[in-house]
Amino acid sequence: MSVPQKTIIVTGATGKQGGAVITSILASPQASSLNIVGDELSQPEADVVFKQVTGRSMPIAPCVIANTVKLVLRDSVGDMFRWFRESGYGGSVEACREMYPPIKDFRAWIEENKGNWAK
Repeated sequence: MSVPQKTIIVTGATGKQGGAVITSILASPQASSLNIVGDELSQPEADVVFKQVTGRSMPIAPCVIANTVKLVLRDSVGDMFRWFRESGYGGSVEACREMYPPIKDFRAWIEENKGNWAK
């Protein structure tokens, strides 16, 4: 018996949720390829949500460090970030919610994990 292979790209589903989403998709005969995404936010939008939930700004690497990494590793990390900026992830929140309704958005994930960022 031949089992069709599925390509699953996880973007935004982590830990317990990621495993549950992937298990659900592998059990489904629908998509052969799917980006798993629970929310679609820009960095500034994500920072607003993070601050509303935790009371502080989202921790990020200083631009000098991030830009140096992107420059030094431009053939891998730099290309990846350029692709994110120019093309995006291409995932469909709606399609993921159809396939796995309990998938969390960014706010719900931060709410669940806010103890990791004490005020």
